[in-house]
Amino acid sequence: MKKSFLIFLSLFAGLFHINVFAQTQTSIPISITVPTVLALQVTANSANSVTFSNTNPGPGPDLDHGITLTSATTLTYTANMAYFIQINSSTPNFTGGPTTGSPPIMPVSVVQYKLHSNSTYIPLSSTPTNLVGAMGSEVTRGTGTYVLDFFINPGYTYAPATATNPYVITIVYTISNK
Repeated sequence: MKKSFLIFLSLFAGLFHINVFAQTQTSIPISITVPTVLALQVTANSANSVTFSNTNPGPGPDLDHGITLTSATTLTYTANMAYFIQINSSTPNFTGGPTTGSPPIMPVSVVQYKLHSNSTYIPLSSTPTNLVGAMGSEVTRGTGTYVLDFFINPGYTYAPATATNPYVITIVYTISNK
């Protein structure tokens, strides 16, 4: 009986094979630093110089109805955070133009702009104006382009300017998140 019990115990133990493994776990943190990217590239799609004609065929001279520059400027942006884009002129008035007499100073508001997809032109100002998004309602991060149209109409109020002494203004574009 002792022998049969040992045989039975050996067979029983053979049916249940138990392996015990030791396990250890180690971790290493990985740190990633991502820089802030708020980049804006400005491309002039048309000439930076506009010449008004007094012999333009059609509805009359350019000074009667102004000049429209369709798709004049492309803004290409890259932003890894919410952003907004503003537009303004560097000064409230044009520089250059006639130097004799006392002509009225030409304000930057003779230049109007709009996003190509919009229908309403907005007069340019030396005060930054939201072009895309706004502080507190920024545009989601990403990459892409915005296209601008310009309408310029000084009318007959301002003295003539020459190619050697034209009226000049600088337009400033700013991308920001604050």
